[in-house]
Amino acid sequence: MKEYLPVEEISESQAKFYSKWVAEHKDLASEEKDTNKIFDEVFGKDIVAIAGLRLLPAIGFERHPSFEHVAQNLKENLVKLRETGIDGVVLESYMDRPHRIFYDDKNLLDYYFNLALIAKKESEGKFRVGINLILFDIYGALTIAKSASLDFVAVDEFVDPIECSKEEANFDHSFIFKPNPALVKDFQRNIDAKNIIILAGSNSNYYPLVNPTNFEASAQKANLNSAAAVVLGKDNAHLHGSNNKFNIPILVSGGIKCEDIEWIKKDNFRGFLAGSMFEEKLGVIDAKKVIDVLKVLK
Repeated sequence: MKEYLPVEEISESQAKFYSKWVAEHKDLASEEKDTNKIFDEVFGKDIVAIAGLRLLPAIGFERHPSFEHVAQNLKENLVKLRETGIDGVVLESYMDRPHRIFYDDKNLLDYYFNLALIAKKESEGKFRVGINLILFDIYGALTIAKSASLDFVAVDEFVDPIECSKEEANFDHSFIFKPNPALVKDFQRNIDAKNIIILAGSNSNYYPLVNPTNFEASAQKANLNSAAAVVLGKDNAHLHGSNNKFNIPILVSGGIKCEDIEWIKKDNFRGFLAGSMFEEKLGVIDAKKVIDVLKVLK
């Protein structure tokens, strides 16, 4: 029997914690006008390639080396990516295991905030920078993105309840996760972060839906709740076909390989988000692989 965690609602104390943290870091935040941005304004109208940069384990997690080691690894990867023509880079807490629902811990937020500042600086304006606190802490991601003036956040599931087994999701127990996109929209407005776009995960390859639903309805719900694009699992993208039938940009993700690029282009998807395809080994970018893929894409 899976335990049901009521994570569809950010608690009042968590909301206050995140809001206070944003206020304490407001001097570093961009003065850019707070306005709803659409996908094209951030990434342009061409097909988009985003690299998922899997960071080494964070402070407080098993196998965390040191902040200096993690920061140096991040800088080296970003320097490689600067010369590839990649459109975006999303920092991912993939190696923080067992995964957490919320990162509402001052040390953790400070830690990721400092890494986000490094990423923004090292990008030198050559690609957009975002963050995804795996698996579901879009509140923490928005908090950091707002304070470090990042361009976007990503979240693994934005609309539909999903089943997370202990083994597959790398938590310390199994549970059902139920997102609340309307609450995310309110939180985003409350911390003045509407200029940060949301890439909303849906129908992942990795987590089964509690109640299999019509993807078109999920995409519409994401759109109505301020998501700028939907990130669709590769296996499900094959099932749903062309991006043309949706009123929101669709990116493909989840085990993307070079041979997938042709059908992603053919079916008019807006682009893809890939991690392992661009790596020499876990957490280390191979610039040549990125360049080779982008030659096929562009």
